[in-house]
Amino acid sequence: MGLPWDEANVPRNLKVIASLRSGDKLSVLKKGANPTYFSNLGKKGRGLREIFDRQQGGFWAGKRGLERSRKGETLLQDKQYLIPLVSIFQAAVRMWHQGQGVQPLDIANAFRGLERMKSTYLKSSLQHRQKMQQILSTINPLIPRVGASRCIPIKKGKTVNLLKQKELAGIKTFFAGFLNSPDNAGFSQEQNATNTELQSVFGTAQPSQAAPTRIPTNGGMQYTRQMLGVCRQFIMDNHRNPGWLGKNRLPKNGVDSTKALYQALSGDEAMLFLVSQLVNQAGIEALISDVLTYRTPETKRYQKFDWLLSASNFKMLPIAWHEHQIYITVHKHTVEITSIMNIDCQSPAAFQACNIAKDPTENTTPIQPYSGTRLKLPKFEAAFTLSCRRNGQTISWQLNTAEVQT
Repeated sequence: MGLPWDEANVPRNLKVIASLRSGDKLSVLKKGANPTYFSNLGKKGRGLREIFDRQQGGFWAGKRGLERSRKGETLLQDKQYLIPLVSIFQAAVRMWHQGQGVQPLDIANAFRGLERMKSTYLKSSLQHRQKMQQILSTINPLIPRVGASRCIPIKKGKTVNLLKQKELAGIKTFFAGFLNSPDNAGFSQEQNATNTELQSVFGTAQPSQAAPTRIPTNGGMQYTRQMLGVCRQFIMDNHRNPGWLGKNRLPKNGVDSTKALYQALSGDEAMLFLVSQLVNQAGIEALISDVLTYRTPETKRYQKFDWLLSASNFKMLPIAWHEHQIYITVHKHTVEITSIMNIDCQSPAAFQACNIAKDPTENTTPIQPYSGTRLKLPKFEAAFTLSCRRNGQTISWQLNTAEVQT
């Protein structure tokens, strides 16, 4: 027999719960005497209904109340009400994220139905009032808020191409907004250098005499080299974790790494500066972080989290970045920059549905995930590739790949 939180039953149960009004009660146990899934539900072993039943208040409320009493149906039994209701809402949120026909409004309307049913218990015992409030408080964090976005689920051993996901149709626009922002404090300015260091790289201590080149960072700035030709953050990041230039590791020393990159780029000073911006932690690494955390420039602007990915029915909150590696490949007119990093993730229980066991009665603490603790998630790997191309006195960019995998 089926369960009320099976995918086939969730939409109908949401409608039943959404129809609840003040004075109504929800019948959750079957009428028959034969036990089904749960052998310990109700005094006579009656099992859960696959589809819950709305029992209206009014004239027949007393008779229906007597029927529920005979079945042993009571709000105070977590195996009858709290656990199944939470499981239904968890399944609904999961189905929404996976695009299986449930919409945020369906979930929100069902929760409003429970809120209306709360008034039914206002004149009941303190235990009943407290239990109804516990049910609402447990389910409330699961309800998608206004403007919430569906997550992209990823599974172990699978690679997801974000460029092909409709939930992130605007990913290229997001990248463009990040790169072009004139007030982006993440992109550092040019590294100072001594005359000796400048001569070592460029053969002269003088600023460049080249014509300005428009590069796609800091509002599409016009760039002409003034000092070392790379941004300060590049020097610091490369010293800690040198990137790969072709088949070779860049030197840790800032001047040596600048010289190696400058020579590989055939003396293109504007490309040198742009690449130095993109390969540091304020560049592609920050772009990945922002996409996974905020998803759009608007939510980032207002610091509203809108996490993009989910795994094992949890949204993925990036909390730590490590084993970050940069790969730079120079072609005739194009430079490819690939950023690969492993990401540790956690899931704040206050923001989404948690995993549920097939049989909640086997879980001695079924609502423990809602205690405020964070649930550890597997490590993810993100790989993004940008290519930069020179067109006269303008350098453009293209997002080639944006993939995540477990």
